Formats: sequence, C-alpha cells, structure tokens
Amino acid sequence: MIEKLKKQIRDNLYDHFLGTDFGDASTSVLYRKTLEMLPAGSRILDIGFGNGSCALANLDLIKEKNMKIDGVDIDTDYISAANQKIRSAAAENRITATAMDMLDIDETMKWDFILFSESYPVIEKDLMSKLMFKAKILCNKNNGIVFMHNICDHPTAFARWLKPRVKYLIGVDFGRYTSMSEFENHLEHCN
Repeated sequence: MIEKLKKQIRDNLYDHFLGTDFGDASTSVLYRKTLEMLPAGSRILDIGFGNGSCALANLDLIKEKNMKIDGVDIDTDYISAANQKIRSAAAENRITATAMDMLDIDETMKWDFILFSESYPVIEKDLMSKLMFKAKILCNKNNGIVFMHNICDHPTAFARWLKPRVKYLIGVDFGRYTSMSEFENHLEHCN
C-alpha cells in the first residue's frame, strides 16, 4: 500500500513538473512544438518517455497528423503509469510505452525520428555517445535525431548545484544544466 502511494506521488510530481502545469514553459508545450515541426505520418521513438504525460497531452495533434509514438524508458514505474494512462485515453493505436534500455532495441526496427524529449540532461555523457550511435542505426533518415531540451546558458551556481539533487527530494530526475556550447561540443564528439 505504501509503495503504491509512493509511486502515485512520484507520478503526480512528474505530471506537475514535466506535464501541463507550467503553461507555455511546460515540457508538454515544447513536445507539441516539436511534433508540429515533424511531418505528418511520422513514426517516432521517444527516448526517456517517462509516464507518457507529454505525449498524451498532445494526443489530438498526434491523431491529426497520423503519427505513431513509441516511448521507451528504463524506469518501470513510469512505464507502468504510462500504459495505464494510454489505456485510459484509448490511445493504444497511437502511443506505446515499453520499459527497456534503448541499447537493447532490435536494430532491425526503424523509426522516422528518434526523439530525446528532455532526456539529454538526465543521461550520462558517456552513455549518450552510445545512445547516439544506436539512434543512427534505428533511424530511417540521416538527420532524424531530434533533441527537445531547455538550454540554460547562465544558471546561478546554486541552481547548477541544486538541479541534479532535486531527484533526492521529489523523486523526479531533472539531470544537469547544459549550456548550448556544452550541448554542441558533446554532439560533435558523438559524430
């Protein structure tokens, strides 16, 4: 009973901080803007899918553009919550959620786009290099790897210290601050 309650609280915190509660600055709005830029009919692999709240908040656009989102995350609790929400929204034909490591995905499977939706700051840099190599294999297109990520070029020292520690307070991992130059340098290193 207590474990179930802890999982529900964590899921609610995820929705609050990464879902639709922050207006235009929310991850769901950024997710929508990203989907708007992708062509209709796209098959998208979403890495670091979480509990699916961002995709489900944009189900209308996903349907309108005839898109298919396959979400993966290594967090089984988030994926369990995602699948529950997907069933409740009757969205199984548009959105799937699987608990797995991206590195374990069968290389014969292909998507039009590989979307790292706010997962970049959470993934360790050494692992990201491996994931980028795998993404190139899984992607149908040469330039189909998409990063949806808030860049903060001038965080305070306190904010830089606090962000990676928030997970210990509320159970949601926001990763590290990343400047545009750090992001670009890392992507260059991955190529």
